[in-house]
Amino acid sequence: MPRTQNTFTIYEDEFYGQLNETLVQNTEVFNAASANAIVLETDPTVGNFQKEAFFQSIGEDLINRRDIGSTAGITPEDMTSDEMVRPKLARRYFVAKAMSALKRIGLTEGEFSLALGEQVAKAMMVEYLNTAILCGVTAMEGETDIVLDAEAGTIENATLVNGLATFGDSSTNVVGLVFHSKPFFDLMGEQVQNITDRIGGATIYEGTVGTLGLPAIVTDSPDLVDVGAGPGGEDIYRTIGLTTNALQIIQDGEPSVVDEMHTGQENIEYRVQGEHDYNVGVKGYSYTDSAANPDNAALGTGANWASVMADLKSTAGFLIRTQ
Repeated sequence: MPRTQNTFTIYEDEFYGQLNETLVQNTEVFNAASANAIVLETDPTVGNFQKEAFFQSIGEDLINRRDIGSTAGITPEDMTSDEMVRPKLARRYFVAKAMSALKRIGLTEGEFSLALGEQVAKAMMVEYLNTAILCGVTAMEGETDIVLDAEAGTIENATLVNGLATFGDSSTNVVGLVFHSKPFFDLMGEQVQNITDRIGGATIYEGTVGTLGLPAIVTDSPDLVDVGAGPGGEDIYRTIGLTTNALQIIQDGEPSVVDEMHTGQENIEYRVQGEHDYNVGVKGYSYTDSAANPDNAALGTGANWASVMADLKSTAGFLIRTQ
């Protein structure tokens, strides 16, 4: 019967070293490169959901005209509270390789651990980003006031302006834009055609795309595409404008990793298994479903996200839909 023995603690330092180094590099991409629109941080929590309570804004009724000649009683305004709920997600990985296969290519267990640590870290970052985008577009797409439907055509300079206009006088709160590569290069193509102006010249000679002074994050995340949703069956692409702290990935402490030799079968295997948890949040929205550890289908269900802000201008941002 198969059995395990000889846990290789000596290689965990190499695995963790590469894991942590890569995570730190990608953390800088998440936080700084997006002007802190997409944040990655660590905050250990207990339970299946992370909850953040806040006082709701009283709004324009807070300040009223005072009648200096009256002694009449007045009714006080009420301070109400609400909460933003972030679901906790559980993730794992399991990799095994025959020792003989490692020896044939001249690879030691330590070198294998180092390479795997880098792959795990990069895969974690991709999964973090895709999950955050899935939750963000699902929450925002349920609010028609901050969704610009321009599905009849491709993205243009004016489309970005109209997207920002959904935030009105709070448009300056938008700090970054997230594009699928298709609309990003559509925008570049439009600007190249205007070769006589400053934007067109910069696009051609410097390779830059004018995005109204906002940093652009280009990622082919699957949830930035609504396949076949156009009026003629075309794919629809989502571009999102984000405010500070719009999409949140909150690591729940340190990941757990075990590596070991596995014997009792035809060939000895070197195995690495790990797991980690994190909370995902969207600014101004609360996850409403009570089931623990939701899958992507649940995270991508609009009915499971509800705005908890009195004004949508205080939420994560806006969304543009184009071909």
